Amino acid sequence: MTEAEWLTSDAETMIRHCVPGASYRKLLLLTCGCCRREWFEIGDTALRQKVALTERYADKALTGVEYGQALQNIRMTPSNHPVTTAFRHAIDLLAQGLSHGSAGSTVAVLRAVADAAGLYDTGPTVRAPRRSAHFRRGRDRELAAHAVLVRDIFGNPFRPVTFSAAWRTDTAVSLARQMYDTREFSAMPILADALQDAGCDSDDVLSHCRSDSPHVRGCWVVDLVLGME
Repeated sequence: MTEAEWLTSDAETMIRHCVPGASYRKLLLLTCGCCRREWFEIGDTALRQKVALTERYADKALTGVEYGQALQNIRMTPSNHPVTTAFRHAIDLLAQGLSHGSAGSTVAVLRAVADAAGLYDTGPTVRAPRRSAHFRRGRDRELAAHAVLVRDIFGNPFRPVTFSAAWRTDTAVSLARQMYDTREFSAMPILADALQDAGCDSDDVLSHCRSDSPHVRGCWVVDLVLGME
């Protein structure tokens, strides 16, 4: 894969060609970020709890045993709604299939989330919904959004950044920590200013902070400021 291909490829291609060997934590947070894109469509509280638990597990706030036990304690309400069923499949893959943090299991979750988004756009009354144009449009839109999140989390592997410890000022770290904890990233441009004030001269870092692209937990710049991998 070339840099030009990385900047234009779909999420699955990027994951399979450049992400293998990436940190387990980042793969988990990528899938959680993709699930959270559809947060308002995931009406089942139990499914939301599973995503939140996976984020805690990714950040080592839970051991593997604690994570598994917590998942077992979540009670699922029966549902035959196609969208709910699709999201359940996606989040079950997230909770159970990522034990090895592989590229293949990550792709499976992203595909399942995209299918759920496509079914949501199609509606429950359409016969053979997966053949409808609404399903294809919804699914393609979701997959395109996933590609943006891959680049937010993994940056550009063809342009590695050497991050100076001197840029981790109290202000920069405080801003990054607040955004990470709250999942509210509107202060990214302010983080860019703080990093620039600390001497950061990396165009890649500063432009990423000031871009209009969405950010999620695992964002490569926030991770660099917090010293996370």
